[in-house]
Amino acid sequence: MPRRGKRIRLAKGIFKDASGIAIILPSTDEKGRFRQEEQRRPADSNLAKLKAWREDEIKKRKDRKNAGLLPSGTFAADALTYLAAVTALPTYRQRCVDIGYWVAIFGHRRRESLQSHEIRAVRDRWLTVGPKRVQRAPAPGQKAVWVDIAAPLGPQTVALRLRALENLWTVLDGKKAKNPVRDVPEPEEATARPKGLPQRVIAQLLKVFPPGHPMTARLHVMAHVGLAQSELQRVEAQDINLAGRSVWVPGRKKGRGARGGAVPLSPAGVAAFRDLLKLDACGSFNTSSLWHFFQRHARPAGFVGLTPYVLRHSLFTGIYLASGDEGAVKTIARHAAASTTRHYTGAAANPRAVAAMAAHTAAGKRQARAGRARAVPGFAPAQAHPGARQRRKPHEKTQ
Repeated sequence: MPRRGKRIRLAKGIFKDASGIAIILPSTDEKGRFRQEEQRRPADSNLAKLKAWREDEIKKRKDRKNAGLLPSGTFAADALTYLAAVTALPTYRQRCVDIGYWVAIFGHRRRESLQSHEIRAVRDRWLTVGPKRVQRAPAPGQKAVWVDIAAPLGPQTVALRLRALENLWTVLDGKKAKNPVRDVPEPEEATARPKGLPQRVIAQLLKVFPPGHPMTARLHVMAHVGLAQSELQRVEAQDINLAGRSVWVPGRKKGRGARGGAVPLSPAGVAAFRDLLKLDACGSFNTSSLWHFFQRHARPAGFVGLTPYVLRHSLFTGIYLASGDEGAVKTIARHAAASTTRHYTGAAANPRAVAAMAAHTAAGKRQARAGRARAVPGFAPAQAHPGARQRRKPHEKTQ
């Protein structure tokens, strides 16, 4: 309890010093030990009202403790208050999951006791080692399930969790209030690289996931239709037209995958959506659970370093290689900028580069068939022609 000059006792738990009036309340520290909490009030505050407020606050804390509720003032209690204030967000379910990771670490602490260096340490641990425990989406009527995992998280995932935590302070205290998350920089995202895999590899990858599972059906939709996770979350049963071989993707105001529109379906895409409807798995879902489901089955099968988004990349890269039409890929992928589409149609998939390489290979084959292949000056391998080993002079043994 900080001292601010000589204190005069006005009533039980209420003192006056040079800086104003201090109200002492019973509380607990981050380890659950008893301590005294100090609340400051102006020097000209009404003493009778301060006494009534102190008694009422102590009674509230006792009632919460007896009812088994979270202690008032802890980070966990503030998190519930924050989530109740943001229920209208379109990403409310994901926000609950993101805040849940912080509650698991700092839930017993008082929010004002959190420092920037502690949040920074958690950020660094997630980027290098990964979380010790992660939350999986619970089944209807069940509590959330926490599972152990030790895999580094992507920079974007950590950045989203930091934004959710920073928004908690902003909603509860205001934009100009002290916010320790502002001093913790978001991790820099690596330069995006296209990871388009051949369709035969994608077919092998999809076989490792258990059939009849809702997450498996969603991965098949991503692989055969090219929907991003945020887009698939917004697709409801009424948006799917199997007879017309199309699906309507609702748009939103901003963010990745914000542009909506109609998407054509191939026969494989129709089959993927038919399975999704049979499992009643349309609508919102936990994207973190999809990521962990993907890693849990893909890594043991040898598919390391991949994410569910590779399914979308592979589809559009294959479409571009088959058609060579960048505009068509931009339309199907609903990209707002052509620069985004070029992630799928980079130099590795450039038609001119592919044609030049094919012409070079064909010319080399024609020269080899015609017997006009010449040796490179200064390069004479040991087996430059058949029979070289047989004509080599044997080594003579000394007697």
